[in-house]
Amino acid sequence: MKQAQFEGTLTMKEGSGIRVSLAVFLYEDDGVYYAMCPALDIIGYGNSEDEAKTSFEVMIAEVIKEVVENGNLFVWLQSLGWSKCQPPKTTELINKDESLATIVNEKSYRTIHKDILLPC
Repeated sequence: MKQAQFEGTLTMKEGSGIRVSLAVFLYEDDGVYYAMCPALDIIGYGNSEDEAKTSFEVMIAEVIKEVVENGNLFVWLQSLGWSKCQPPKTTELINKDESLATIVNEKSYRTIHKDILLPC
């Protein structure tokens, strides 16, 4: 039996998608400040916490733009452990990633939650 194939594009309204709240770890190491989102494996950095947050915002926008333009958003999310547009649990990520475990266990950090729009 021949499967039907469809062609065309799906245009999404600006600002539409799935909004998720993700943990972002803020910490300092050797005078450099970091803003790290383990669920997306994205990190920003700077000379201050504000610079790190701004760098993180730029990085996340660029990465998401690139994977969406390449049609790889879902593949990318799945490679990071996402399932059905739900991020993996932070505890799972800590158990898998030694560098993240080191931050959590040995660094002084704080966690903020960042609302991120995934254009799904």
